Amino acid sequence: MKIIDNFLPEKEFKDIQSLIMGYEFPWFYCSGCSYPDDGAYHMTHIFYQPEIGSNSKYLSIWEPMLDRLGVSSVDRIKANMMMKFPEVFFGDYHTDNLGKTTGILYINTNDGYTEMENGVRVNSIENRYLSFDTALIHRAKHCTKDLRRIVVNFNYSIL
Repeated sequence: MKIIDNFLPEKEFKDIQSLIMGYEFPWFYCSGCSYPDDGAYHMTHIFYQPEIGSNSKYLSIWEPMLDRLGVSSVDRIKANMMMKFPEVFFGDYHTDNLGKTTGILYINTNDGYTEMENGVRVNSIENRYLSFDTALIHRAKHCTKDLRRIVVNFNYSIL
């Protein structure tokens, strides 16, 4: 597991953050966070998935980052926006089962976090990047104080 703060150059990150948090960015309802209908409703934007390929006109914003990481193949890129919950709510523990590496780019700072099964917590801090083996069991803690928690999940392999 690796955590990198200030992962993207400031201008590159701010451009991405403004786009994804903007009023015109398209979000789609999803009835489950870890599994279908698990009660953790949220909004998603799928940039890329293997069954379809590019699923978003915004896919190219990730090319510089993927190049810097040395990504050889992408299995999925998906943004998740979880709205404020009135009480503490965790998604189910799960693995991503796609590619060899999971990456999470935190788009905004909020009181949510990613929790690993071993108890390690990674706070949601904007422009923080978390990478780990896709077999690592993890879950999301939704925000309760801030209006929304936005992350982008990457599943990929490196040469």
